[in-house]
Amino acid sequence: MAAFLALFGSLAAHTILETGRDALFLGRLPAQQLPWMYLAMAALAVFVARARAGGLASGRRLPALTVACAVGTLAFWAAGSEGPWSLRALYVWTGLVATVLPVAFWLLLSEIFTIAQARRLYPFIALASPLGAMVGAAVARVALSALDARHLIAGSAAILLLTALGPSRCTSVAARGLSRDALPIAGPRPLESQQLWRHAYLVRVAGLVLLSTIAFTLGDYVFKSAVAEAVEPARLGTFFATAYLLLNALAILVQVLLSGSAMRLLGVDRALAVLPLLVLPSALGVALGAGLAGAVLLKGVDGALRASLNRVGIELLFVPLPVALRAAAKPAIDVFGARGGQALASAVILAAIAWGGGTRTIAATAVLTCIAWALVALTLRPLYLSGFRAALERRFLPDGASLPSLDLRSFEAVLAALNSRDDGEVLAALELLLEQGRDRVVPALLLHHPSKPVVLRMLQVLTERRRTDWLPIAERLLRHDDPEIRAAALRAQATAKPEQRLLLSALEDASPLVRATALVGLVAAGSDSADVRHRIRELADSPSVSVRAALAEAIERQPSPAFEEVLLQLARSHDARANTRVPGAMAKLRSPAFLPTLVGWLGVRDLRDEARRALLAYGTQALDTLDEALADPRLPARVREHIPRTISLFPPQRAVSVLQRHLSAEQDGKVRFKILRGLGRIAADHPDVRYDDALLREAASRAAAAAVEALHFRVSLIRGAGQAAARITPAHRLLVSLLRDKERHRVERLFRILQLRFRSEDLRAIHRGLGNADRRVVAASLELLRNLVDDPLRETLMALVDDLPDAERLARIPGERRLEADYRDLLASMVETGSSSLRSLAAFHARELGFEVGDPIILPPAVVGRGSRIQEHAVGH
Repeated sequence: MAAFLALFGSLAAHTILETGRDALFLGRLPAQQLPWMYLAMAALAVFVARARAGGLASGRRLPALTVACAVGTLAFWAAGSEGPWSLRALYVWTGLVATVLPVAFWLLLSEIFTIAQARRLYPFIALASPLGAMVGAAVARVALSALDARHLIAGSAAILLLTALGPSRCTSVAARGLSRDALPIAGPRPLESQQLWRHAYLVRVAGLVLLSTIAFTLGDYVFKSAVAEAVEPARLGTFFATAYLLLNALAILVQVLLSGSAMRLLGVDRALAVLPLLVLPSALGVALGAGLAGAVLLKGVDGALRASLNRVGIELLFVPLPVALRAAAKPAIDVFGARGGQALASAVILAAIAWGGGTRTIAATAVLTCIAWALVALTLRPLYLSGFRAALERRFLPDGASLPSLDLRSFEAVLAALNSRDDGEVLAALELLLEQGRDRVVPALLLHHPSKPVVLRMLQVLTERRRTDWLPIAERLLRHDDPEIRAAALRAQATAKPEQRLLLSALEDASPLVRATALVGLVAAGSDSADVRHRIRELADSPSVSVRAALAEAIERQPSPAFEEVLLQLARSHDARANTRVPGAMAKLRSPAFLPTLVGWLGVRDLRDEARRALLAYGTQALDTLDEALADPRLPARVREHIPRTISLFPPQRAVSVLQRHLSAEQDGKVRFKILRGLGRIAADHPDVRYDDALLREAASRAAAAAVEALHFRVSLIRGAGQAAARITPAHRLLVSLLRDKERHRVERLFRILQLRFRSEDLRAIHRGLGNADRRVVAASLELLRNLVDDPLRETLMALVDDLPDAERLARIPGERRLEADYRDLLASMVETGSSSLRSLAAFHARELGFEVGDPIILPPAVVGRGSRIQEHAVGH
């Protein structure tokens, strides 16, 4: 509703502004100056589109953008000047407002709504456009009975301001609270003109937009010129207000009553040809001398059909394009095609005026343009349908793609694709029909298709939709050679029409998958006999990996709480091949008893992704379990190091709270690094998530101290080796190399923390710049850091990243730091405070030099203690 009101307010304000503008401009300046205004508006629109000016880079700036438009409009009213240049500037300003606000508005909506939501809500929201324009025209007409046309400018500014502070602000706030399933539309790279002209279909679409814009602009000039000649200047405002009111009322009627049915019955190509074929006789009448009546009729056809039938048809032309090509081509065609058409029309008008031709000559040009426009529309069908066929062949249509309803001819093309020899094309056509809610028209005879993927997908659809019209041919599928098809057919038939006889007979099938499906179907149907339970236990205990995997798959397809113990029994197998379907089955049942097993499987590479998906299905319950597991240092490292990434996939604010808390307490460096990466992913995907700055400061201080420690150890090692050449052993060189790597990794960790603190800065680019071969780039990076980071961290960080010799860098770090005088004490410090790898290597180096500082091999803590299920499954695998 907020989006509806925002669009409604913007269009009402623009219509009031446009009414006042036309009345003032044509009341004081000749209509022959209009083409120059069209040219200026086109040039300004292209500049804005190319420069992304006006805040268009983010739709969330819509309120500020609307306020700016309101203030600019109010400035024209406050100036009070009605001189020629002021009126010209006002005319161009209205064009800028009409270009900037709609683009920002629809960009904002693409950030708020998921694709499924957009498909439901966009038609309702779009209706605000003609409604707002109609109400704005009505308000202007009433206001002009008591006020001068100049005051309409102030009224427009007031409505824009109310819209900015009310519905636009509400809509923008909604964008900052995006749900996790929202799919914002990323800004595409601009389409290069060479690519556009090499694509025959895009050239035809661009030509259609170009020709229609030329005809509309010529018709607009003819209408305003005729009105300026026939209506007294004092009555221009009332006339325009009345005309816009009626035109928008007609547009609403056409959009509600005719657009949908016209598209379905005529198809896109013929529906797009309707408007030029109706504009043509109106323009022809003006060319033959019909005068004001012909001009009003011409404008009436334009106003009633342009924003409804023509706009819907143009949008449908982009549907067959691949997503990336569509995202790149549409803005280019919308902006440059439309504004280019406006510029060409302006050139035609100026040429006609220069040669002494009047509105009749311009109307005749509009007639020729309409003929070309209709021809292009009527020749689109082969390319349009071939685009759909290519789409099906490439199978580019993503899950949940936002597609308008298919017109009759497109629908016929999709149905014909079900008969294709290409399995991929058949599957793509099937998915498209399901997306459109047309599953009932998919013939059950597809079950006889020779392709296994097609038959399996069709059986899945029949199971999910609970169709029964295919049951007469079900018996044949139960005797199919492929066991997967037999199992899928048995499952589908048991769902559509449960028959214990079929399930019992399938228990003797040679395939373990079919037998497992039958047993699971019997349990799901309520059978709890001892024989069924015994058979299920036999399958779960089978030494065959394929048998156990078949049972897990059958349970995943038909989950039931009765299988909880069976799944736990299957999970005790430490063969990942047998367990690949178990996490999916656990996700369907969501029993708390499964959580330790799923967390333990994060340490198993072959099961990690499935375990993550299952944990996400649990929601908050799984997040609490992961929180507890991350705090337990006794768990195997290969489990704990994958927990932060899993937590980062949960709702962002909760995930940030958990990860930040562990960042301060975590002792394992690798796990800390994984926590930082998880926080970084959340920050990249959800820019509005809040972080605790105090915790980040503490983490940054710890990371800096760890980097300083590695630098201190390394400088001390090199100095000690310089005092006695015998200390330069392979272990010594390995220690120096290890400490250099640790210092680099800890500095990188510090930059990751700083990126979380200063999210508007690109710390990654600064970090890369420090290693650049160009000293000017290094100096720029150092200067940015110096001005970004505050004390007490600043001097330490600057010393760590400077390119001075190591000893000088260490000396510049604040705080007393004495180099170890005794080499044995230095190695003992490493053994006492270092990581396991550093302790092991330092102890080994000490032993080879004859020092007794500790065991040469430092083992990780034993996996003992609670008898944890998480430990059990991780260690088992």
